[in-house]
Amino acid sequence: MKRPIRNSTLTASDRLRDKLAETGEDILDVGHIAKQAVQEKYAKIKAAAGDGVQAGKDRLTDFGHGLEERVSEHPIKYLLIAAGVGAVLGLFFRRS
Repeated sequence: MKRPIRNSTLTASDRLRDKLAETGEDILDVGHIAKQAVQEKYAKIKAAAGDGVQAGKDRLTDFGHGLEERVSEHPIKYLLIAAGVGAVLGLFFRRS
């Protein structure tokens, strides 16, 4: 945005000072616009990440409910599996 020269009798120093003030204002405007752009992008990313976390929680909850149903249908089978896993882990950690 060019501003009209107020008085054609201004010295070069006066015109330079005016131009620097104008440039400083333009830089501040660009800084504010950049800040808003970053804030908007951050809000979008935050919302997307929140949706992903919620979807992960939902899937984990569904998995837990499914596992709970399978264990209650076949308790002996899963008890023997848990004992086997515990024995293997016990052997592994005893040798370490």
